[in-house]
Amino acid sequence: MKRFLLMIAILSTITPLFAANDISKLSSEAQLEYLPNALSIQTTDSMQSIGSGFGNVYNSGLITSLSATNSSISTEWYPYLGASEIDRKTFYQLTEQTDLYNDYVNGMKKQNTMNACGWALFVATAIGGTALTKYGIYDDYNTLFAYSGLGLLIIGGLASLPLVSWQYNDNVSISFAVGLSDIYNNKLYESLK
Repeated sequence: MKRFLLMIAILSTITPLFAANDISKLSSEAQLEYLPNALSIQTTDSMQSIGSGFGNVYNSGLITSLSATNSSISTEWYPYLGASEIDRKTFYQLTEQTDLYNDYVNGMKKQNTMNACGWALFVATAIGGTALTKYGIYDDYNTLFAYSGLGLLIIGGLASLPLVSWQYNDNVSISFAVGLSDIYNNKLYESLK
């Protein structure tokens, strides 16, 4: 077993599976064609932190406090074709990933539908709530209509937030995307030899 692992380690250092292509071996014309047509993956890190606190001052001037925080770091990847950023739909199309392409197209359609429904709900409840509130205030000060309108504004606004902010989660790992771009680049390199 140790010999087998040692042999795999030696082979992987000598001939890596997804090695970067040496474009200096290509002709000048082929290099000029390779660079703008090669895929690459760029990443960005983002950190989200949520915190809350509670404090109390006693009569004697003693201060007590309690706080809690939660943070997370996420990394997002972005595909590039040459020097230009492309969307994931184009990336999946170029790398011939039909299932990922179809999932992405359907996910983006669902995202657009959810966002449109959220905005429609927000606008409808804003108009209805404002109308009820104005009617309740200006028409004999009917507090039932005024409070109903305010309630509709608050409930409709809160109910629309999840729909307006819903986003499709592509959920494709960075290493998988890098592997797809390497396979694409290797095919491109071989076609230009």
